[in-house]
Amino acid sequence: MTFESILDQKFAEVDTLLPKKEKRQLGFVQEAMRIAVAMKVGIAISIGAARAAEIASHIIAEKLNERQTAAKTEFEKQLANEELFWAESAMNDAEYGGDKWEASQDIIAVGRDHLATPGAVELINLLGVGNHPELLRMFYRAGKLLSTTSNGEDR
Repeated sequence: MTFESILDQKFAEVDTLLPKKEKRQLGFVQEAMRIAVAMKVGIAISIGAARAAEIASHIIAEKLNERQTAAKTEFEKQLANEELFWAESAMNDAEYGGDKWEASQDIIAVGRDHLATPGAVELINLLGVGNHPELLRMFYRAGKLLSTTSNGEDR
């Protein structure tokens, strides 16, 4: 058995020591426990605690990187789906969507241009919430108010 395979086996044992809920909260503790196990295994197979800890740290870093990459990919996928859902919901909105969608674009732009500062527009774009139906509704209503005369007629 290689040192890495022994570590994988021992790491699996460490993982069973912590309840699943606590693994996320105690990730740092779990990784420290893994390094301690690696050092003990390293001493037992005569490669030394320092070398064992170095190897274990490298393995742990790779696994953490894999987890982070997978979590980021999943988050980006969920966000993209959410943004598509928002856009579809906005286009079908009873107040400003459907048959009114094309004409509403100008009204939404008027509301956005009058209410949002350049920094707010930048933040909206950065956060990816520009298609959120409620944000568009707010700009639409503001645009409608700005586009009507004092007697309620459209300008």
